Amino acid sequence: MAWIDTQTLPTWQPMQPASHTDLSVLMHVLDQIDYGIALGGAGLGWQCNRTARLQLAEPDAPLGLRANEIVAQDAAQTSILRSAVHVAQTQRHRRLLTFANGARRVSVAVVPVGQDGEAGNPSVMLLLGRRAVCARLTTQQFCTLHGLTPAESDVLAAVLAGRAPREIAVAHGVSVTTVRSQVSAIKAKTGAKRLQEVLLQVALLPPLVPLFETIR
Repeated sequence: MAWIDTQTLPTWQPMQPASHTDLSVLMHVLDQIDYGIALGGAGLGWQCNRTARLQLAEPDAPLGLRANEIVAQDAAQTSILRSAVHVAQTQRHRRLLTFANGARRVSVAVVPVGQDGEAGNPSVMLLLGRRAVCARLTTQQFCTLHGLTPAESDVLAAVLAGRAPREIAVAHGVSVTTVRSQVSAIKAKTGAKRLQEVLLQVALLPPLVPLFETIR
C-alpha cells in the first residue's frame, strides 16, 4: 500500500473574496445537499440552500427565517443562536446547539468559514440536522439498485422512520411474520447479515435531492 506523500500535496490557500457569480454557483451546488445549509453571519443576512429553505419554512419548525435572519421560536433561544454566530465570526469557535418547538427539535452546527466579513463574504455556516436518515429519493434509488419489491421498499422506509415490526404490520395490514420475512429479504438482497448493516448502508449513501420538492 502506497502512502500519500504529504510533501507533494498543494499548500492550503486562504479563502479569496468571492464574486456574486461564485456565490451563485456555490448555492446551486449546495442545493444538491440534503443537509440544510445557511451561509452568512451577523449583519450579513443568510443565503440558504433549498433544504434549509424548506426546513425553515415549516410552520412548526424550531427555527425560521424572518427578514433574512434565522431566528428561534422565542427570544431566549434566538439570543443563544446569535451569540454562537458572533463567537464563530469573531473567535472562530464551533458549537453544536439544539433548538426546540414543542416536540420538534433540530440540532445546528455553527461553523466559522472564510474571514470575518471580508469583502462582505459569509463568515459563518449553519448546518441543520436532518429530519430523516436520508432523502426520500436516495432511499428509493437504493431500493431500485438492490431490486427490492414495492412492499419491501415500504418496509425499509418504515424501519428508517424508526417504526417497530408490529407498528409496520398494523400500518400495512399484514402479519408481523410477513414483515419479518420482508426484512429477511431486504438483508439478503443488500448483502447484509443484520438489519443494522442495511441501515448503515443507507445512512452512508451520497444525497440525491429531488429537482423540485414542496414542504410536507
